[in-house]
Amino acid sequence: MKKFLAASFFLMSIYGFSQNYVTMYYNPDFYAQVTANHGVRIASESHIRNKYESIKDKYEEVNQKVAQILVIRQQLHSYLTNVNSLIANGQQLKRIYADLQLLLSHVGEMSQLAGQYPEYAIFCTPTANKAYFKALECQQYLTSLILKEDSGYLIDMHNRTLFLAKVQGEIRDLNLLIYSVVLFIKNAKSIPYWRHIPNMNLYYTMDKELIKQILQQASWL
Repeated sequence: MKKFLAASFFLMSIYGFSQNYVTMYYNPDFYAQVTANHGVRIASESHIRNKYESIKDKYEEVNQKVAQILVIRQQLHSYLTNVNSLIANGQQLKRIYADLQLLLSHVGEMSQLAGQYPEYAIFCTPTANKAYFKALECQQYLTSLILKEDSGYLIDMHNRTLFLAKVQGEIRDLNLLIYSVVLFIKNAKSIPYWRHIPNMNLYYTMDKELIKQILQQASWL
């Protein structure tokens, strides 16, 4: 009887084990795909990190140029304030002061927008650099005239008019450059970010035209 019970228990154990038995299969194609996907994910993460660092660097570069432009703007204002007293009350000089004040407003707005939307800084850097060199050029022009050995240069009405016209033109060009960055960022917010990437926008335009052609052909069927 004991032997019979022992044999029965043994058979039941084998049956129970067989019910929980799991067969493992190795699929080389599936494993290769998982490995490839993992590689793509790692590469994507690396690309995103690099892109973030690039955006951060460009944002810092724009901020640096903004700070330099503000310093130059203050120097221009000081130069014009301290220049020959004969032109201190001239209407042309007052307009230049107004342009300098507008420049200060535009630079402040550009800096604020770049801080709110740093992802667009990478597209604004060339214009910010151009604006900086334009400000530097204007500063050098003023400095060269103020340091002229001939102290009576600006007393002459013709020279004074040319001088102020040149300065006013440079400052207005600078204003246009800075404000173009402001407008770009404001308008860019309403368009998907990836469309600002030249190749991606080209693909989008091509696909859009292709879909339009397909729909037109389908309507003729």
